[in-house]
Amino acid sequence: MFEFIIPILEQYGLFAVLLSILLEGMMIPIPSFIVVPFGGFLASRGYFSWLTVAFWGSILNFIGSLIIFLWGSKIKFIHKISFIEKQITMSKNFFKKFGDKAVFFGRLIPALRMFIPLPAAIAKFPLRKFIFLNSIATIIWNFVFAFSGYTLGENWHLINAYGKYLTILVIIALPTSYLVYRKFEKILLEL
Repeated sequence: MFEFIIPILEQYGLFAVLLSILLEGMMIPIPSFIVVPFGGFLASRGYFSWLTVAFWGSILNFIGSLIIFLWGSKIKFIHKISFIEKQITMSKNFFKKFGDKAVFFGRLIPALRMFIPLPAAIAKFPLRKFIFLNSIATIIWNFVFAFSGYTLGENWHLINAYGKYLTILVIIALPTSYLVYRKFEKILLEL
């Protein structure tokens, strides 16, 4: 489905990988569950370190999602569109009830992860909490996928081939992520 992106990544290497990760953070539909492991694969061939992909990928994806969050928090006209008003109210109620968990876990679910910043911003989710939760989830995502691509090497594409099972893996990983979340919950109360 996303095979078109691989030749671009091969040709332009780390630059294309990192640019793609940044753009995915800005809600451009680029599959980071393909891009980040491919960056890990390139690292396994000695072009650069998988830690470079994970570190800079985390920073750039965070910056991209923060840009969307800040943009979303400045949108005024959207509240004046009557048929959207109900959805905004529902979004605010959702983030009021599940906000911390929605941001953290939502940033760990493929496809959903790139859309979390905008509704969180529109729902007036606190910026400091968004920064904290988003950064932890983004680091987890990029380090897991970069290391997976590096470890799988030439078989990195198995992540894409078994993409339907990726969601199952994420669901299994959620309890671990929840433990990380609980560990930082005291810090969240202070934000």
